[in-house]
Amino acid sequence: MLDNGYRGMNIDRSLVLVLSNEDNYKRRKNWENCKIYIEVIYDFWEKGYSKTSDLVMVIIGQMIMFLSLMWILKLLSNPHF
Repeated sequence: MLDNGYRGMNIDRSLVLVLSNEDNYKRRKNWENCKIYIEVIYDFWEKGYSKTSDLVMVIIGQMIMFLSLMWILKLLSNPHF
C-alpha cells in the first residue's frame, strides 16, 4: 500500500487479541524470526516510511528478545508488569 502512495497511521484499538503459550516465547527467541523482522523494518527505513530511531529501537528490541533468558522474556511480555 505504501509503495502505491497510500498513507498509513496507527489506531488506538487492538484489532487482534492473541493468547500466548510456551511456543510463542520460543518463536520470539528464534534468530530467523528476529532477523526477518529487522529486515522488514530496515526496508521500511530505506524507503523513508520509518525514522532511524524506529529502526534502532527494533534492532535493540529484537536483540534483547533473542539474547534474554526465557524467564526474563516472560516477565517483559506480561501485560501486568
